[in-house]
Amino acid sequence: MMTEHKVNRKQILAGAGAAGIAAALAGPTRALAAGDSRLTGTWLITVKESGLTTPTPDLSLLSLAAGGVLVSVGARDQQAGNRGSVQIGVWEANGDNFRAKFLQFALNDSGNPIGIIHVRPMGERDPDSDTLHGTFTGDFRDLQGHVLQTFSGTLTGTRVSLEGED
Repeated sequence: MMTEHKVNRKQILAGAGAAGIAAALAGPTRALAAGDSRLTGTWLITVKESGLTTPTPDLSLLSLAAGGVLVSVGARDQQAGNRGSVQIGVWEANGDNFRAKFLQFALNDSGNPIGIIHVRPMGERDPDSDTLHGTFTGDFRDLQGHVLQTFSGTLTGTRVSLEGED
């Protein structure tokens, strides 16, 4: 017997918002090993999804590591009523430009996976301000891989640094 799993738009966007991101990416911290990209480091990302009647920015923390490793977590994923996992994926740079793909499990209220959110950010780092901006597209798929919903938006980010204000 198959059980139908329903996810509302708020739950999908909660995961995707940070994922919007995620999601996003950019510039290095002060001490980088040879060969590291200008985009490696941790970023505080603001995500704005297009097409919402009341677009609310979402915040996400995004870390880009050498070797193309991407890890992100969104603020909405931690709110009551939202269930999502950490976002994990891959990224690549071409100078100050980047593109990435990351995945996040969508979870039901019992914490069981009911789908996977796919997010594909791309953009660039401003070398003068060491900030980033870009766009993203994404989709929510059930566990069989069927696309149930698509989304898109913009992202901006500032680098998390050991220097400056705490």
